[in-house]
Order: sequence, then structure tokens, then C-alpha cells
Amino acid sequence: MAATSAFDLAEVTEQKARWKAAYNALASGKNYSMSAGGSSRTLTRQDLETTRDQYFFWSQELQKIEANKQGINMKMITPIN
Repeated sequence: MAATSAFDLAEVTEQKARWKAAYNALASGKNYSMSAGGSSRTLTRQDLETTRDQYFFWSQELQKIEANKQGINMKMITPIN
């Protein structure tokens, strides 16, 4: 059975884009602010690893959704730092 995501396509796409923008900003030395649900967060270069991890998490969630659409059985691989 294929891995499933607890999120829908729109949410995953939005989150992936948000974390990609954050990563790009931090990688170029800028701070990045994001808000959701009435709370806000400012990320700094020190958050680069967490930001990268979040981007990969949302990328994997997107892969799960796409695999389920195509009926592909896929196994998830977690990168080790």
C-alpha cells in the first residue's frame, strides 16, 4: 500500500513554497518572517537547517500525494545528516 499524506494538495503546495522562500532568503543572508493562524515567526540564518528540514518534509508529503494519484507504491527514505 502506498504511503499517504495527512494533508491535502493545496496545503502541501503552499507549505512547500513557504519553506522554499524561507530557505532561499536565509541562504542569501536575509531574515524571513512568516505568519499563520494569527501567530508570526521570524527566521534567521541560524534556522537554516530547520528550514531545510521543513522543505524536505513538505517535498516528501507532495511525493506521497502524487504517488497516490498515480497508484504508485513508494517507500520513504529519511536522510541522515
